[in-house]
Amino acid sequence: MDRCQWTDVLLEIGGGATATGSAHRSKFVVFYVHGWKHNSAPADSDLQNFTALVAKLTDAKKNSGQDVVGVFIGWPGASSPVPGLKNLTFWDRKNAADRAIAVSNVTKLLGAAANIKRRRSDPKDFITAIGHSFGARILFSSVAPVLLHNQSMAHPGGHGVYDAFYGAANLTILLNPAFEASRFSAFNSNRRIQEQYNRAQEPTLLTISTLNDYPTRFAFSAGQLLTGRWSERERTTLGNYGDYVTHTLRKTASAPQQLADARWFDQFCEKTKNERGNEETLCLTRTAQEAQPGNPFLVARTDGTILNGHNGIWKDTFQTWLIKFIEATELAQRQQK
Repeated sequence: MDRCQWTDVLLEIGGGATATGSAHRSKFVVFYVHGWKHNSAPADSDLQNFTALVAKLTDAKKNSGQDVVGVFIGWPGASSPVPGLKNLTFWDRKNAADRAIAVSNVTKLLGAAANIKRRRSDPKDFITAIGHSFGARILFSSVAPVLLHNQSMAHPGGHGVYDAFYGAANLTILLNPAFEASRFSAFNSNRRIQEQYNRAQEPTLLTISTLNDYPTRFAFSAGQLLTGRWSERERTTLGNYGDYVTHTLRKTASAPQQLADARWFDQFCEKTKNERGNEETLCLTRTAQEAQPGNPFLVARTDGTILNGHNGIWKDTFQTWLIKFIEATELAQRQQK
């Protein structure tokens, strides 16, 4: 990792080399870890799309008193420049993602950013981390130990109510994540009706997978079988493992009927406009099987009309909805402090 880039990122998050006390502006920081077939080259489509997302966030935040800081985290997700050969690099790039996990640079960077946020003590500072595909694999493996540690430290010690807790990022978002459902098992084991989540607890992890993401639905499973991973949780990605799904994201004509004991993120609906300019309502809704209200680890499924395929995460309607969800989470967490 380039030390100069590292220093520049942390100085930008901190408000500059000379920023002290109340003189600096609040920061809204968004990290992005790209996925398979991408890298940090200037012409890379993910870098261009992320730059456009930062521009949208900057526009949305123009009256908030916050500076938007976008951080694109690159790794060698593309190893072949030949279009036809790119599809053959899936498992090789999976191994490259695991090597990126092993050196712990993303964990270190998020921890450093969280420490800057802690020292600044600005209630309007907010950190979002987004990962896609194998980038979501890298990001999840980087944040999971801290999240599990903080959740354990917030445990009531018996049957009761957790204290509110978060990770290094205020909100981590995983889009079409390419990792085994088994990696989420420790989180799922905490879905117990014997303990409840605090009313002050807001979302800290949101995963969204689409049903027509064929690389994670079929190719991933086939590769796992070829390497001897026979159990369903090891050969199936998180978004395709039904037992771990807590929410659905769907288009709807109107808001669904209110759930019992629902938190705002158990039924979050926002109006967007599609490519034809027609108004649509996208609703994130807790599934009937999810019996633990307020679970801050949301595992959502959607379909191709919202996320179209493995790389369909940049669709305008979905981006509009996602920005609204991030803003709602930011506001809710700030109000709980």
